[in-house]
Amino acid sequence: MALNEIVTSIQRDIATLTATAAQTQDHLATPILPQQAIVGPRRLRVHRVTVDQLQITVNPQERSRTGRDRRSSNPT
Repeated sequence: MALNEIVTSIQRDIATLTATAAQTQDHLATPILPQQAIVGPRRLRVHRVTVDQLQITVNPQERSRTGRDRRSSNPT
């Protein structure tokens, strides 16, 4: 009888470990990242801006009636 009890105990341990392994696999299958957090609007301060390439073109249609470019106060 002692042998039957040992075998039954081992079978219970195997069943418990199998259930634990299945729960662990389910937990690990759930993606942790990336997660989206929803927060209210924030104000960001920019300390440094790097511009690699700057190209400014002036469209003749953007000139005002005074003959000045809208983007600058210098007459052209």
